[in-house]
Amino acid sequence: MAHTSANFYFRDIIKSRKLPIPEEPILFLKPSTSLIQEGQNIIIPKVFSKVAHEVELACVIGRRCRNVSKGSAMQFVGGYCLALDMTAQCSLQVARSKGMPWSLGKGFDTSTSVSRSFQLQPHSVLIVCYAILRIDLLFSSPQSRYLST
Repeated sequence: MAHTSANFYFRDIIKSRKLPIPEEPILFLKPSTSLIQEGQNIIIPKVFSKVAHEVELACVIGRRCRNVSKGSAMQFVGGYCLALDMTAQCSLQVARSKGMPWSLGKGFDTSTSVSRSFQLQPHSVLIVCYAILRIDLLFSSPQSRYLST
């Protein structure tokens, strides 16, 4: 089973990279092998030279749906979770420049660590994350530590 993700660009990133502002979010699939539970090891393939991470609020769709109107979309939300989204920027840059899918850069195995689901009012929350990430890079040094604020 694949999971759909959407890229909602931050305006300052678009401006700094001198990219055109997209009219709609870019959708891409993340295979089920990309998802792991919080606390499981994230494994970065050796072929990636540049990997970034970002913490996101993920929406959990609670039941099967199709062709949902904007007005009724919240009826299908089953909860939320925190997600640590890893991106192989080296692969993503090549895919973007050639107009190719983002599958490898966004969906490699173990690239998305997610928390348990919880309930909240998404428009009334501020998410601040301070995380220490321990990632097995499969390079010469088996463990590296990153501080993300």
